[in-house]
Amino acid sequence: RASISIIFIAIGAAISVATFMKSRKDPEKPCFVAFYLILAFVAGAVWILLVANELVSLLTALGLASGIDQVVLGLTLLAWGNAVPDTIANTTVAKQGYPQMALGAAFGEPLGNHLLGLGIALIVNTSRTSPFELPHDGNIVICAIFEIAVLTSHIITFPFITKFRLRKPYAYWLFGLYGAFILVSVLQAVGYLTLGYDAYERE
Repeated sequence: RASISIIFIAIGAAISVATFMKSRKDPEKPCFVAFYLILAFVAGAVWILLVANELVSLLTALGLASGIDQVVLGLTLLAWGNAVPDTIANTTVAKQGYPQMALGAAFGEPLGNHLLGLGIALIVNTSRTSPFELPHDGNIVICAIFEIAVLTSHIITFPFITKFRLRKPYAYWLFGLYGAFILVSVLQAVGYLTLGYDAYERE
């Protein structure tokens, strides 16, 4: 580990010296812009990975200590912790006069999460054990049903009803769908609601 640290320190020192020497010639002109953009992206991804691992460990320990179902923790604390930064960022961007950028981020982030996050996870899991079998959990069915409902609502509402003009009633409708999703998922997780899927699997 010490040798790896020395290597990275040497690389960082060399890059710092090169940046300093180049910026001395023209202090007003940015240098190595593409390199620092890529470096910032990689560093941000690494930090997100580290924080995500620690957050999952924390929620697992919290679930074991309190007896709360891990599905409930994932649907509430983990999901809210993942959504709050995006909500704040999108709201800030919209208030600054860029609503289209905020809307694009609101749709692009979960789309990338589904396609890239789930795709990479499936590649890793199927490379170890193929085929990868999903856990027999009714919450997966509930998530799929509500996601289809939301997507269908978008497809119908945007082009045909609101003519791509978003209004408050549609926001209230989405809040209602989310509340129903949380309620049904929690009831199913604690055992007050049993899907036919679960009964079939237990047999």
